Amino acid sequence: MRIISRTTFCCGTIFRLTRVFFQLMRGVARISRLPKPVMSIFGGARLAKADPYFQQAHELAGRLAQAGISVVTGGGPGAGW
Repeated sequence: MRIISRTTFCCGTIFRLTRVFFQLMRGVARISRLPKPVMSIFGGARLAKADPYFQQAHELAGRLAQAGISVVTGGGPGAGW
């Protein structure tokens, strides 16, 4: 019984680590193909679009993109750009 639970734990852990590794590599590969330079903007999903900080970040991202800088935002379900 202990052997089965250890095997299940080890296989499950290895599977999760492998999945996370490949997700990370996929993200790195996608970002590496962006035109350089690249700027990352971190924010929060709880800001409303009417919030002054959201508006300033949105304006900054637009100006950077117009200047030829690739802009990367968060990967979550935030407000979106």
